[in-house]
Amino acid sequence: MAGLSEPLGRQVRRLVRAGLRRAPDGRLPAHPGLLVFDTRLDLVATGDDVAPWLSSLGDETHVASAFGLPIPMWVVAAAARALQSAQEGGHGRVGVRAATMSEQWLFAQASVTRGPDGRPDRVVVALDAARPSAIAPVIAAAHGISVREREVIGHLVTETGTSAIADSLGISAHTVRDHVKSILHKFGASSRAEPTALLLGTHRPL
Repeated sequence: MAGLSEPLGRQVRRLVRAGLRRAPDGRLPAHPGLLVFDTRLDLVATGDDVAPWLSSLGDETHVASAFGLPIPMWVVAAAARALQSAQEGGHGRVGVRAATMSEQWLFAQASVTRGPDGRPDRVVVALDAARPSAIAPVIAAAHGISVREREVIGHLVTETGTSAIADSLGISAHTVRDHVKSILHKFGASSRAEPTALLLGTHRPL
C-alpha cells in the first residue's frame, strides 16, 4: 500500500489540475444561489438561482427539503458549523469548496443572521463560482507546492524581485531562485507569470 501512495497522489493531482484549467461552465447562473435555514437546519427559503447550482453538484448524499430540492449533506453540515460557531460566540461563518460535475469549483459561504434579541436566527448559504483566493490552496496542493514555496509564490504574485523576496523571507537570493525553479517545474511553466496567472484565475483554459 505504501508503494501505491505516490502514484495515486500523482494521479489525483493530475485530475485536479485538469479541472482547474477548464473554462467556466456557461450553464451555471451568473448570480449566487441562496439557501436559508432556520436554527433547526430546516430549509425555509431559497433564491431564484439555487436549483442550477444544486443540480451541478451531481449524485451526492442529499437531505430532503419542503421545497423539493435535494440539498447536499455537506451544505447542511456547513450551515450547522456556522450556526455552532455563532452559538459559541464565534463569527458564525464557514466557507466550503466543492467541485461540480463539469469539474468547476464553487464556493459555499454559510453565514448566520441574528434576530432583534441578538441570538442566531437564520443561516444563509450562498453558492457561487469560487474566486481565485478560495481555490488557490487547492491549486497549490494539486501541484505539490511546499509551505515555503507558497510563501515565495505570494511574493511572485505581487511581482516582487528576487532580492526583495530574499530579504522578506530571511533567505538567500540563491535559495529564492531554487524555489522559483522548483515552482516552475511543478507547474510545468516556463515563466514566473504562468503559476501566478493560474493562482489569480487569469489563465487560459488548455
